[in-house]
Amino acid sequence: MNGDPSNKKNQFIYTLFYSVLVVLTAQINVHLFTRNFVASAGVIVFALLMLLLDEFAAMPVMFLSATGVMVTRSIAGAGKVLTAAEIWKTGMPEFVFYIVFGVVIYLLYNYVYSEGRSWTLFIVLFVPDFAANLAELYIRIGSEMGNASTIFALLLIAFVRTAIILAIYRVILRYGIRITRMPRSGVEVVDGKAYKVNASAGEADESMSDAAETARALYNKLSASKAPSELTERAQALAEELENISMK
Repeated sequence: MNGDPSNKKNQFIYTLFYSVLVVLTAQINVHLFTRNFVASAGVIVFALLMLLLDEFAAMPVMFLSATGVMVTRSIAGAGKVLTAAEIWKTGMPEFVFYIVFGVVIYLLYNYVYSEGRSWTLFIVLFVPDFAANLAELYIRIGSEMGNASTIFALLLIAFVRTAIILAIYRVILRYGIRITRMPRSGVEVVDGKAYKVNASAGEADESMSDAAETARALYNKLSASKAPSELTERAQALAEELENISMK
């Protein structure tokens, strides 16, 4: 229940844990273009968590991760404790990167992604990566980033990172599903592919199953009480019909 304090506490713990995980993996990075511009593994973890976890709160994790990466990278780069103003001055481009990435991927996932069209997942992962890198690099070097070679490099970074995310995602769905138990609720995995499950249909099937059990129990009671054969036969027919419907 949403009003359960323990549930809210668990949600906060999960959000904090996922944010820390993204911040830690963001430290795995490669420097490109300038000394401070890096391509990191943090967004790979963020995207995978969003795809796989039902309780993943994308917006809070995005904001906490952006803040955490900004602080850790700034302090690590300076090699000393910094003031809040110094942290913002040096780490703001990376903060912007995670904000842009988080907002764009969240919007695309909710309004563009379709389980029935696998190519939409590529768009959901590729576009925010490229847009976020574009925003960060523009803040760092301004108009100098407008040349064709730089744009091509950003496209290549987004493509490679998207390919890595898709590869890991497919491997988890195909081989790790029994161990991780991680797919989102409302998603069924068949032959390594995720398909959306109609929740209302699932609830209807469960109701039909309950009705079939009730009808079967009624039939058993009528049989035991030696009720008229016509009534017993109707109860049996009803029970069998409901059982057949619930099994479809």
